This record gives sequence, structure tokens and C-alpha cells, in this order.
Amino acid sequence: MFEGFKLKYRLNAKHSLSNDAKNIHPHTFEISLLFEQLQLEKKVDLYSIDRIIENFLLLYQNKYLNDISPFNQLEPSIENMGNVFYEEFKVILHNEQLNLIQLEISETPLRVYLVSDRLMFSSIKLK
Repeated sequence: MFEGFKLKYRLNAKHSLSNDAKNIHPHTFEISLLFEQLQLEKKVDLYSIDRIIENFLLLYQNKYLNDISPFNQLEPSIENMGNVFYEEFKVILHNEQLNLIQLEISETPLRVYLVSDRLMFSSIKLK
């Protein structure tokens, strides 16, 4: 049985792929974090966790991502954003005695990228 939390955030930002300034366009990215406690007997302060995550996202909020590290060197595709944010949030949450299980990031409701160190779908058969 899995017991954990899922928090959702919105990030308004612009980006362009292939650093094409003619193709700058905005998105409201939706980011979901699924995490569990490392110490089950300790109560999770979700308000505090929420503030920490929001403060991290402020670095990117209403900005042109191509101008901000690491996306000034790495194309700000949804996949690269998901991978970078996953690694950052993994450290941030671990410092709060939490284990990040999965990050979901979407640029539209129909395009969702998932990042996890674990296989989360029991219906997938491995050979």
C-alpha cells in the first residue's frame, strides 16, 4: 500500500524551442508532485512544503525560460523541464524528510510528461 501526498502547482512562463526568438510562446505549465514521508511518525507540514515549492517556482514564474539557467544552455522542452525540476524537487523534499516519488508536468491537458525513479504502473508487464 502506498500512502503519500500530491501537491499541484501552476507555472506561467514563456519559452521557445531551438532558441528561435520568433517562436516565443506562453504556457501555463501544470506541475504535480507525488511524495511520501521518510518518517511516518512525523506529521507533514503541508503549508511549509507548499511555501518552499512556491519559492522555487518563483525563479521561473512569468519569465522567458530560455534566459534562465539551466535553460539558457538546455532547451526548455517539457521533457527537459520535467527532468531538471524532478532532480531539484527531489533534493528540496529530501531536506524536509520527504521522498519524491513522481513529478508530472504538462503544457496542455493532453501533453503530460512523467518523471520517476520508480515504476508506478502495476499494469506494465516487464519481460
